[in-house]
Amino acid sequence: MENQLRCVMFNREEFLIEHQLDADVLFLLEGLYQYGVRVLNLDGKTTKEDMEEKLLQAGYRTEETLLIAAEDATLQNGREIGLATIAFVNQKKNGQTYSAADIVVE
Repeated sequence: MENQLRCVMFNREEFLIEHQLDADVLFLLEGLYQYGVRVLNLDGKTTKEDMEEKLLQAGYRTEETLLIAAEDATLQNGREIGLATIAFVNQKKNGQTYSAADIVVE
């Protein structure tokens, strides 16, 4: 069976602007529900082990999961466990290279 997107992981803390979720990220995440994609918040736990545990608990595989992040460390950890990765540039997160991202959204 061909892999398809079933789950999106993100760390809410990476996208907070003045205590609110970035509008572009919020719009994207809200739109995913209509396609049956589940959104998992990492709740600040962005190590490889944390991500693998979150996926295991939710019943998803890395092959069907996308990671959206704004920090290099989160992107690198996701890449190392086999997740597809998208970086959303957050102007408040200086010094990020997004080198572990498959796609960078500015």
